[in-house]
Amino acid sequence: MNTLKNSIKKAFSASVVFVTVFSMLGLGALVPAAALASTQYTAPEDVEAGDLIEYQGAVFFINADMEIVYFPRDREYVSWYPEDPEVRNVLHIDPSTRILDFFGEPGGDLNPGVGYRSSCNLVKRTIDPTVYAVLPGNQLKAVTGDYVSALYGDKWASLVRDVDLAFWSNYTVVSGLLDDAIPHEGFVYKATGSSQTYVVMDGMGVMVDGVDPCAHQVAQSVADEIELSSDTVTYESLRSNPAQHDGSTPPTNNDPSGELTFSLSADTPETTLVPEDATHVPYLTFNVTAGSEDALLEQITFERFQLGDDQNFDKLWLVVDEVPVTNDQKVQSDDTLELSPNYTIGAGDTVTFTLMANLDQTAATTNPNGTEQDAFKIVGVQANGADVLGYTSVKGNYMVYSSYTLGTAALSVRGSNQEVQAGEAEEILGEFEIDWDSTYENEGIFKSIRLQMQGTADLSDLHNLDLREDNGQSITSKVIVWGDYVTFVIDENDQMFLDSETRRFEVVGEISGANDAETVIFEVEDIRDVHFVEADVNVGSAVTLTGLSSNRLRTYTIDAGQFTVSQNGTRTPSNEEYAKDSKEVIALAADVDLGQCVSVDGLKVYLHSDSVINDSSLGSTDAAIIDADIERAELWLISESGSEKRASSLTSVTRDTDVGTATDNTLTTDEFYYDFDQTFQLNDNDILEVRLDLDNDATTNTYKFTFSNSGANTDFDSAEYCGKDGGSTNNVANADLTGTVTGNEINITAASFTITRDDGYSSGETFIAGSDDQRFFSFVIDAANASDITVQTLNFDMAVSGDATYVTDNYQKFTGFYLLEEGSTTALGGEVDDMNSSGSLTFQNLNLGIGHGETVSVVLMGNIDTGAEATSSLTFTLDGSDSVIDDAQDEQITYSDDDASAALTISTGASLTVEVDGDSPNASIYAVGSATGDVVKDLASFALTASDGQVNITDLYIANNTSTATANTAESSADALIKTYQLVVNGTVLKEKKPVSGVARFELQGASQEIQIADDQTVVATIRGVFNDVDSATDSGQRVKIALYAIEAETEGPGTALAQDTVTGVSTTAAAGLAALDVAPTGDEMAIYKSVPTIAGLSTGGTVLNSGTQDI
Repeated sequence: MNTLKNSIKKAFSASVVFVTVFSMLGLGALVPAAALASTQYTAPEDVEAGDLIEYQGAVFFINADMEIVYFPRDREYVSWYPEDPEVRNVLHIDPSTRILDFFGEPGGDLNPGVGYRSSCNLVKRTIDPTVYAVLPGNQLKAVTGDYVSALYGDKWASLVRDVDLAFWSNYTVVSGLLDDAIPHEGFVYKATGSSQTYVVMDGMGVMVDGVDPCAHQVAQSVADEIELSSDTVTYESLRSNPAQHDGSTPPTNNDPSGELTFSLSADTPETTLVPEDATHVPYLTFNVTAGSEDALLEQITFERFQLGDDQNFDKLWLVVDEVPVTNDQKVQSDDTLELSPNYTIGAGDTVTFTLMANLDQTAATTNPNGTEQDAFKIVGVQANGADVLGYTSVKGNYMVYSSYTLGTAALSVRGSNQEVQAGEAEEILGEFEIDWDSTYENEGIFKSIRLQMQGTADLSDLHNLDLREDNGQSITSKVIVWGDYVTFVIDENDQMFLDSETRRFEVVGEISGANDAETVIFEVEDIRDVHFVEADVNVGSAVTLTGLSSNRLRTYTIDAGQFTVSQNGTRTPSNEEYAKDSKEVIALAADVDLGQCVSVDGLKVYLHSDSVINDSSLGSTDAAIIDADIERAELWLISESGSEKRASSLTSVTRDTDVGTATDNTLTTDEFYYDFDQTFQLNDNDILEVRLDLDNDATTNTYKFTFSNSGANTDFDSAEYCGKDGGSTNNVANADLTGTVTGNEINITAASFTITRDDGYSSGETFIAGSDDQRFFSFVIDAANASDITVQTLNFDMAVSGDATYVTDNYQKFTGFYLLEEGSTTALGGEVDDMNSSGSLTFQNLNLGIGHGETVSVVLMGNIDTGAEATSSLTFTLDGSDSVIDDAQDEQITYSDDDASAALTISTGASLTVEVDGDSPNASIYAVGSATGDVVKDLASFALTASDGQVNITDLYIANNTSTATANTAESSADALIKTYQLVVNGTVLKEKKPVSGVARFELQGASQEIQIADDQTVVATIRGVFNDVDSATDSGQRVKIALYAIEAETEGPGTALAQDTVTGVSTTAAAGLAALDVAPTGDEMAIYKSVPTIAGLSTGGTVLNSGTQDI
């Protein structure tokens, strides 16, 4: 790298730079008179914005950004400074000064040269007669003869100035035409007979203070076209800024037609040193944006400028995203270059183009001191069949040549000629290696490679193309196919080569659509197709092609692949039953395994010999029996994505009279077939399905279908690879046709269903009189495979076995019956019915549809009135003969079974058992004295268990039944210790009561306070004591022993109180409970103390205490 850097430093001297930047001024640039004599020099740091300077014989204006802007000719200068025609009022800068150390150059779209001042002159190009008015900002607008006569006078032609092509880029042509006699922006005028001068600014006439030599006299009618402003400007201010830019965004160079917009890209290369043997040198990068419609960019004309020569270039071309979009051309002797991209730019889209060049080493070395420099700009564009404008801002920076020796990237072919398989992913389709060798041990950068298809296969037959290293790692960031070319753009993370490094690469892809025996051959057409640069130089290194015959990689011959079919186990139904009139019955399903797309002209699907057709006349009636059963047979294609397409449909089967015996009903596999005579295409992983519509009058026969794809005996007609026309290589070879597919049996049977109880009830399931919305009977209706069914009517009978007295009156105690589909809360068919006096219940208009092979669970719901009598053997029976269930043809299915519920028990009330809970607190000593707050202690827990229905407890009674306190007496001293009792269930305090005479009653009224105990469930109720402080010795030692002596409760259904005979363990009234207090469920006794008693310790002097009593 040091060698290159040193070369750059030597090449870029200040004098060389300025000869390069302003060399075009040699066409006749403005040279001040004072510059020819002895002058007094001004230090550059003393120069200010707005000053005029002379440097090395040229005159420049210093703009607001302290950038130098040149005057092309004296005429432009005089339009701004008419009082100084000899150009004497300038500051002179010592020519030995490195001027760019002090001043910048206009960048981007800013015009580097001064144009004519508005209103002073009209301009045109030397090669074009179109006359333009000069507007502020160096903008030009075409004018008509009538227009300029009205504004500039009859002698307007004397004001027209020719602008050389070299300086035309100082201007911007804007769209439109000035043809109405209305003063344009920047026009200075005064009306006939008036001495007052005005200038047009923002569409209004602004008064000018001073005499402006560029003012024109116009008719009063013309002056009246402009509304006058109250503002005033001075003549000096109008000519204060020849640069015409104040640092704001410059105007856009638009095509007047509105079709295209051109702009210099921010990525356009900076001025740099270029080795004289470089390739892929980017000279100019620019953007082209289409307007509201697509634009065809047909031709771009470039012009070479600066101090170089047209012979410096071997070839030049345009690229987009590393892809060449033009042929390569040479620079012509007139320094022009024409390239024809014929590139369509979508409406509103922007495309970035780069002008690339390979240098001619011999020509570039004619100036070994590095003073040869070249740059390019756009000077002409054709799009949509016409010339367009708006490209004047597109000019590149110059490149300086140096005798620096670039490294060499040698590309050589690898691999061998071989056969490749269509349809296989990541087949190798080309191999090569690149060896990088740098003179200065620099790294190399592999940016892209373009390959042209030269084989007999089409590039469009290759898919998922990629370039990877031989270790399988992909190195591409983008793959671009353009006609017969494919370009691999290398990912920036994989581009770098070390010096003397060799890396091997593989082109991989998948073949689909090619013919058998076609070839894939990739070619490196030209060294420009390999973009390889030396690090830090960033221009192409020399590329050599070694070991390639005609620059080609190896030959890969295509094996178009097998065509295999096999049974699809997922979609092929097992041997199943179907009712007549069933539709889209899948007779068989076949998976298709292909190397690539195959086109067939038809398929024959045969009736398998396993079919059973119960008709003795089959042989004599040919296909009539089959056609009577099968209304239609269809062939369907299902793609890998799941989309479906019907390929063919038939309404009759064909019989081969040469197969089988015409007089018997024994089937031969090849005897009957459906001939789907239709052309269709098959792709890999497609599914072929044969679907049948059974006839409404189909009989109970069994059908099974098959087809073969075995070599010459294939049942496919003319299997060919897709996308090609004619030729024997287009046919799929017999050896590649494999597979046989056979469907399972299709049994045409009568519609049926089954009903099975599924409520899980065992005999004796108990229901409480007075309960609503009870689940009496749950059952599953299973529609068999043959047909969809519709449940219209269900009839139920209720009976009580062995209880002849449970008759009419009790039947009518069961009301509000309805049916639910499991999971729903809406009655089927909206039907609600009461049991009649004979114990019968009928639901009509249910309209419950069940698909074939599907099940629905149905629940019989109802209410039991409070007056219903108890029984232990009530059943509900679904009466099949009185129910109506139809098949898919709305014909009733015969069903005579009776399906019964479990034997149910009806109870008139639930029962309750009360006992001390196993986790009730054991006898303890509680210290409650000197507390800082309430002391709360658990005193007893009771288990409450419901049976035969839910129990709701509404009142609960407790008593302190201890040796120191007697219940139902005057308040004891133990009661005085207890502030309140708490009733706690599931950690929640339901109620809190103060004891009175040793007892407390918890009234639990309302659903939020009731203790609700579901059937066969247990709830634990805990009694807690909230204690007052014990503040005297006389209160210590009291006892608390909680007895649960009475409970009042109701059954959940009728809401009636539980009778004593349904409650175990406690009384149902308070008085009876107190009378039997000693036998009530009672917790352990708790001792209440001010503090826990202390047991004194005594030393025994080592005496060992024995068991039993011992004196100490």
